[in-house]
Amino acid sequence: MKPEQQRGFSLIEVMVAVAIIAVGLLGLAKVDAMSISEGHVSSVRSVVAMDVSSLAAAMHSNATFWADTSNAPATVQMAAQGKTLSVSNPSTLSAAAVPSGACQNSVCTPVQMAAADLATFGTALYQAVPLGTVTITCNTVPAPVSCSIAVSWQESSVAINGSILNAASGNSSVLQTYSMMVQP
Repeated sequence: MKPEQQRGFSLIEVMVAVAIIAVGLLGLAKVDAMSISEGHVSSVRSVVAMDVSSLAAAMHSNATFWADTSNAPATVQMAAQGKTLSVSNPSTLSAAAVPSGACQNSVCTPVQMAAADLATFGTALYQAVPLGTVTITCNTVPAPVSCSIAVSWQESSVAINGSILNAASGNSSVLQTYSMMVQP
């Protein structure tokens, strides 16, 4: 009689196969997490780009204020306060300068229109980047006036490995910046 040959897998072979599959699935999970994170970063960046483009269009339509070398401020600073980005400098463009109705139902001066445009921009941008800051820098010399709109915010994302993490704080929060040049 012939001894029968064993059929099937040994326990060690099964454990090695399970370990290999587990490592592969962990890699796929990491790729999936990174994909979701980068998709969020991309969508926030797109919203910021659209909001900045909207402000640029508003600056073009109010060229009386922004293109006038005697009117246009050298720098406009905006930062998160409450549920909007409010203008901290110059105060002539703060929300207090906007008449009731936000220039929709009344005739506004160019300064009031610029303040209303910045208030609308700040409210829309706050929804995308609640802790964002905005700096609008206008060069009035030489003419024509050109302005730079820069938006900065902290973005949390999934890191590939520990070397990408911010060494100082141990997290993967990265300063994101979007900027656009405008000639009103």
